[in-house]
Amino acid sequence: MRIGRKYGTTYEILISPEEIYEGNDSFLHELIHHSRMVDDDREGILLRSRSTSRDLFVTPGEDRSLEEAATVLETFARMTPWSRPYHPSYHQAVAVIKGRNPFALIDEDRKLATRSADPGSEGLKGEGARTSVEINFEKSNISFLILPLFSEKSARERLRELEGGKGQD
Repeated sequence: MRIGRKYGTTYEILISPEEIYEGNDSFLHELIHHSRMVDDDREGILLRSRSTSRDLFVTPGEDRSLEEAATVLETFARMTPWSRPYHPSYHQAVAVIKGRNPFALIDEDRKLATRSADPGSEGLKGEGARTSVEINFEKSNISFLILPLFSEKSARERLRELEGGKGQD
């Protein structure tokens, strides 16, 4: 669960201790969600949350797939040292759509974001990580993410819709 601004200057991210373990990227993933919501230097659909609140993470359902997919790709871009996640998480849903191994999709997305999916490889920092997301998102596997509880549109379809396109693949 992410909490944005509290009392004007305090920021909180609440994560269950069961979600944090060695090699897990959950903390970084949640930190990126938080940054997407409160960092005023972030601009653009792929770098900024569409949360309707800056105090509490409240993203409209039609934007959830895009929010999660963009956050996953930035997480992969930033992870240092790189280690493949133990659980395929959102890539499992994409694997069902693509009929492929979710861990192969993860490796492809990490390589797309940083040019290396080698264990222990360094991720990107700052503007480099954000630029990688903007340049590579539509080429990524995770851009095909659909969270059907919220919307029938994939993350890339929603991105195209928000950019003024038809949202069609």
